[in-house]
Amino acid sequence: MIRDGGSLAARFHCTDGAEYVLFLLLIRNVDTGERQGYAQPQIRNLAFGTNLTISWQHALALVHQLQSLSPASNDRWLLAIEESIRNNGALPVSVSRFIGVSSA
Repeated sequence: MIRDGGSLAARFHCTDGAEYVLFLLLIRNVDTGERQGYAQPQIRNLAFGTNLTISWQHALALVHQLQSLSPASNDRWLLAIEESIRNNGALPVSVSRFIGVSSA
């Protein structure tokens, strides 16, 4: 989870040697602070600062690749990212709607 209050990200290196981030930006109600879900997934190139919006299906395929390469494929945040992507940006069960409220 990112320190903006709940965006999700997974950092990885690609075959081109560059570092990328699969990023799900948190959508929040500005009046209540309620977390409402996540925007369309993006891939961010950290070297160039560029963003590319991708489909939910593409993001899911990428998460599965990351899980297969990760020694800790049961990492709770990677599982949360997968759950949100599977549900087209819905909040995962492990993320509460309000900051400071535990949902697990």
